[in-house]
Amino acid sequence: MDQSIFFVNESSPASVQKVYLDQFQKDFMNFLKSRSVEMVSGGHMVISFLAKSDNSPMQLVQDSLKQMVDEGIIQESKLDHFIVPLYPPSEEEVRNRIEMENSFKIKRIEEFEVSWDANIEDGNNELLFDISERAKYVASYSRAIIEPMLASYFGDAIIDDLFGRLSFRVNNCLEKRIGLTKYVVVSLIKKN
Repeated sequence: MDQSIFFVNESSPASVQKVYLDQFQKDFMNFLKSRSVEMVSGGHMVISFLAKSDNSPMQLVQDSLKQMVDEGIIQESKLDHFIVPLYPPSEEEVRNRIEMENSFKIKRIEEFEVSWDANIEDGNNELLFDISERAKYVASYSRAIIEPMLASYFGDAIIDDLFGRLSFRVNNCLEKRIGLTKYVVVSLIKKN
């Protein structure tokens, strides 16, 4: 199970990272070519990507699933064959593809970090100071993103337990002031 690849990140084996990078490059190149056909010269486009990082709620979902394997709730072989089809590129990988495709000029590209619980207050400033509520918030939006994939593969029976564990792990991270996700944002201008 130590070789389990749940999702590709900086600690994944180089061979796995290469396969996912190759697919990202192909897909992103096709995306850029399609957009360049649709846009007028001088047109602007902004794209935001989840960026490469080992510090994400997805890593905590993986850790929670591994704990469930250790407790016999999930079969190890089942987890070993589950992979989230997600490749978060680095700023350099995004830049290289844009330059190689050559239809767009990079006006600005920036990598930055956002707190896992950004926008939690939504008008309620009291939530900012309650780590437990912040952890539940992060677990709930993570659940909204990945639950369908997890439920279809592992079954509905583990879902509540899994995301309870995730909330606990997020709580621990937030108490340690760990909990930032990297993003790459790029502003592009269509070349003539």
